[in-house]
Amino acid sequence: RAALSAERAPPNDAPPDPTREIARAIEMTEEPESAWAGLDESRLKPKLDDYAVVILANCGTLHAVTQYAYPALRAYVQDGGGLIILPGDKVDPQNYNSAFFPTPAPLKDRMVPAVLGPADGDPERPETFRKLTRIDFDHPIFTPFHPATQPDARYFDRVLIKRHWTLAAAPNKTLAALAEYADHSPAIVEARFGDGKVILSSFPANAKWSNLPLNGAEFVPLMLQMVNYAQRRSDAEGPDVVAADDPATFSVSNAWSPVTGTVTDPAGRKTEMTFERFAGRAEAVFERTRERGYYTADVRGSRGENRSAALSFAVNLAPEESDSARVTEDQVRELLPSAAVTFVDQSAEAKQDATLDTTNELWRYVIYVLFAVIGFELLLATVLGGGGKRAEV
Repeated sequence: RAALSAERAPPNDAPPDPTREIARAIEMTEEPESAWAGLDESRLKPKLDDYAVVILANCGTLHAVTQYAYPALRAYVQDGGGLIILPGDKVDPQNYNSAFFPTPAPLKDRMVPAVLGPADGDPERPETFRKLTRIDFDHPIFTPFHPATQPDARYFDRVLIKRHWTLAAAPNKTLAALAEYADHSPAIVEARFGDGKVILSSFPANAKWSNLPLNGAEFVPLMLQMVNYAQRRSDAEGPDVVAADDPATFSVSNAWSPVTGTVTDPAGRKTEMTFERFAGRAEAVFERTRERGYYTADVRGSRGENRSAALSFAVNLAPEESDSARVTEDQVRELLPSAAVTFVDQSAEAKQDATLDTTNELWRYVIYVLFAVIGFELLLATVLGGGGKRAEV
């Protein structure tokens, strides 16, 4: 609650924190697991659909509260919702491994390709504490801590994981680790399921198993970045501005499939778009962006209820980009003062002049040499050839 609150006051000497903008956009609802008691699938689905991200903070009794909890959460992620799982001492790993992560027939897949193993570490024994030693700072949830932008900062150096669940890849699966321990075992992993994202941590967000929540410089931005990254994408997305002749890509939730759409250009001409399945969504590319002005894409879905969206984008052409006036040699040299510029005239007139100009042609010299060789051979045949012996028959 503290990390996701926009009301938190930064220290007076703290640098500007861009993640505060994320916090201002978050409207958070907190409730105990018992609040799901008695809710069936018909009531859980609309309840979850109201949220862009669901965080399971050491939740271990959801399945006991309602048998529809795990199926509803899997369906929520598959339709594009974001799920962050922070398991702690209340979680039964076997329950997650057998009832939550696997999907039933006919899909028979896994929402998370990981298996929770035995807990490791003892909060009373500092020699068992572990550190996050291998972090993917290029991943969006860790970009605020990237060494390239803050080389003097030593983020996560003071973070100690006192106890954690061991994570391993499920059979025939691979794990995308965002952070690892010194022995290369996963600490935080990411998974894609349908149109949604899942972030699974090997430790909870409490001070009992880790001191991370006590290090606000790391914990607050990390939680905000997790929420920002995992949150549900818009059902229909498109660009706001496209450069001339660049493609405009439109992405629609798979829940809309089959998807159709048209793009109307500034002249009022309509072009049909073809949507194809890509990375859990339906995507279409519009390439006829030659004219300057505003374009409108009308996207329509037909699965279940009829869904539609009108997406607009602009194609901007700067006046100087459309100026076809010829640049003179003097203007080029002025624009490139330090460059060694050589001009070659390839106009039609220059080519014609080059065709008529025979001063540099070699064919006449070849003919001269050919005649000289012929004359020399005749000389050998008539003058020197007569001194030979005659043959008698």
